[in-house]
Amino acid sequence: MDSRGSILSGYEAGASRAEMAVIPASLFWKEILRERASALTAVRTSPSVTDVHAWEEEVASLNTILALANRQRNAYSRSCSLPPELLSRIFEELIDISPIDTDAEDPVLRRGWIVVIHICQHWRNVAKTNSSLWKNITLSSVPLWDLYIACSRDKPLTVSGNISAKLKSFEDFFDLIPAHICRFKELHLQITPSPGFSNRLAQSHLALLLKKLNSSRESLDLLEVLSLKPYGSVGGRGLSLDFIEHCAVLRRLTLQSLCFPSNTNTPSLTSLELINTTYLSVNALLETLGTLPRLDDLTLDRLHIVTTTIVQPPVKLAHVRRLVIKESLVLCTVLLKSVTTHPLVYTEIDASRTDHPHDDDLSELGHILLSSEEFESTVLELTAYEGRTICTVVAYRGEDEAGRYGPFNSNHPMPSDPHPWPGVKATLPVPASLLDSPCALAPIVMLHFLSRTPKASWEDITFKGHMHWDAELVLKTFSDAIALGTLAVDNVPADSVSAFCKALVASPAISLDSEPTFFPKLYALYFSSINFGCPADECDGEQSAVHYLTDVLIDRCRTGKPITYLTLDECSLGDGYVDEWESYGLDVEWDGESGGAHERHTDNEEDEDDDGEGEGEGEGEGEGEGEGEVGV
Repeated sequence: MDSRGSILSGYEAGASRAEMAVIPASLFWKEILRERASALTAVRTSPSVTDVHAWEEEVASLNTILALANRQRNAYSRSCSLPPELLSRIFEELIDISPIDTDAEDPVLRRGWIVVIHICQHWRNVAKTNSSLWKNITLSSVPLWDLYIACSRDKPLTVSGNISAKLKSFEDFFDLIPAHICRFKELHLQITPSPGFSNRLAQSHLALLLKKLNSSRESLDLLEVLSLKPYGSVGGRGLSLDFIEHCAVLRRLTLQSLCFPSNTNTPSLTSLELINTTYLSVNALLETLGTLPRLDDLTLDRLHIVTTTIVQPPVKLAHVRRLVIKESLVLCTVLLKSVTTHPLVYTEIDASRTDHPHDDDLSELGHILLSSEEFESTVLELTAYEGRTICTVVAYRGEDEAGRYGPFNSNHPMPSDPHPWPGVKATLPVPASLLDSPCALAPIVMLHFLSRTPKASWEDITFKGHMHWDAELVLKTFSDAIALGTLAVDNVPADSVSAFCKALVASPAISLDSEPTFFPKLYALYFSSINFGCPADECDGEQSAVHYLTDVLIDRCRTGKPITYLTLDECSLGDGYVDEWESYGLDVEWDGESGGAHERHTDNEEDEDDDGEGEGEGEGEGEGEGEGEVGV
């Protein structure tokens, strides 16, 4: 016992951890541990409380020695000798891959990337000295806020969280705001009710938050981005004028159900998103927007405007390069008529919430969007969605896709390309009908939307998705598109493909030497994911689009304006038809997949079940022998 005690005291008092780390292994491990081992094997004949305490001290001492041994071993491992620069990059990636998640059941997931930095002392030191790792504070990192604040040092902070009614620590979270708001660079907060909790509790959270923000008297010289999205109606609450004007460098602001103060002096504000906000009139809204001299990105979503009279003369928003309006058809039209924007603006309209769209309202909206003298579109994209009561129309100029950024059409702005490519995107309502499906009504909606728009500049039209056109509707909608050179059809039903082809041969040339009157400049056809079907009587017969496309190619050759490019990508088609089309002198690009060329287009499932086996045998024989007109 005495020898053990002297060893313990010498170990604890005679050398610090740093000193022991440099003791030669031959001395420390061989001599000291050998002496301790002999004490451990000593025979104890009279156990007592004193002996128990002594052994507890011995165990604690050995654990300390073992921890030191682990540290010395780790010092020689490759992972513990990684350069700090490399480790920092690894930790930065881990933050995105494995964030802190306080709702997770697994303890490792709850701590996220923090678990990894505890591999060794070297990793912990690198993480704690890299202030960039700690600059993003979320509601999930509640237990570690003090650590985040300390380790982030003087870095500007990004604070975010979704505050629910059941959250017990929301008051602690809100206390963070007045204490450190002067360091905030971004603040993103949502307040939502939780199942089983009253919405009134969420409203009290909001009231406390606004009180914390509006009572701040500090200059917020770092705050660039602010997003507040409470749930439901908030009874006219909002940010105070003083708070907004304290944000000297505020660039982006998103307010949901909150009032944006009028007569605001925010010269740095470039992006504003107002959601579910109430205004007395269109004029009151636009007067507020007109005081923002650098505003270039504006979103108006589900506003409650009491008086919707058009403002004349229009309010000038001369710097707005991205305008998004999500309202009814009528209100979208009123707002567009009440403002003037930058000539190269990208305008996105979502009128899909309109319950009963009228033809005149569709026509008026299309005329305003696509008839500007300063914007002449060359590309048109029409999309419908199976089973959904919406369709979209996109128009832009050249190869730069509307709403994208930079030469590579990125989805997000970049420092070199902060503004989107100009153009128009309109999401339109398709009325629900007991007699017709949305895919049958979508072309009619597109017809009315485009009825008053100039079409002479269109060079490229794409049809995409589940929509049912007929030849008469195609001619009526696009007869004025005299410059069209490229027609693309992507994943539309075969009956619509047939309708397009019928329209191309329905208006023949006046004489053999003259050009066709419908799409006279057409030279390229692109088909993607189309089931052309099989024209043989035992398969699809008249439902196939093969013969109609053949008629188009022959007719265009006859008039001296042949189709020169034909692309077939993932189309259900037999190679015999492709060989025939190539014989007309076309440049045909085909992926060689016949797909389901013999699939039947019928709504009679019982007939399919009855005849399926026989048809399958017939098809197999035809394919094996390589005979017959279908050429499959």
